[in-house]
Amino acid sequence: MLYLLEFTALALKCYDCTNMPGLSGVSKCGDEKVGSTTCGTFMDRCMTIKATMTVPTAGPFQFEMKNCSSSIVCNRDSPYNSELN
Repeated sequence: MLYLLEFTALALKCYDCTNMPGLSGVSKCGDEKVGSTTCGTFMDRCMTIKATMTVPTAGPFQFEMKNCSSSIVCNRDSPYNSELN
């Protein structure tokens, strides 16, 4: 007797957007139709970054990014997670 088993994996989908000037290929955060992406194998979280960055010749601007991430980045002690003061 031969049994065929079908495994269905649920893939995580996250918003994929940014409003950072100069980045193309993704939708703008805040648009009516924000794009989404299916996360890769080790990407197990959806991440949102909101920040203010100062450019010497242009001054400060706020930006937002949303995409897939890994729980490793969410760990406070991870070398990939740092807070700049």
